[in-house]
Amino acid sequence: MKITFGEMREMGLRGVLVYCHCGHHIALSADPWPDEMRQSDLEPRFICKGCGSRGADVRPDFQRGDQRLAILDRKPDQPKRTNCRRFRTLP
Repeated sequence: MKITFGEMREMGLRGVLVYCHCGHHIALSADPWPDEMRQSDLEPRFICKGCGSRGADVRPDFQRGDQRLAILDRKPDQPKRTNCRRFRTLP
């Protein structure tokens, strides 16, 4: 059962992990989405820019804040990127 963003925030979680079936993934802040929205309602709105597939698996990011465990959109020796372009969301 998928939880709402509000329930996730009540647990102290502030981010989500978005996974495409092709293997692309990204960590995002959950701040843009309202408390009453379920994560499963958001999943069909993602489009992978790697393979073009629509839909993704959205999960709470339990490791956010621990950079040793976080998913990064770069190799460790590259400078940090401020905006990832692997996924886009539909309105």
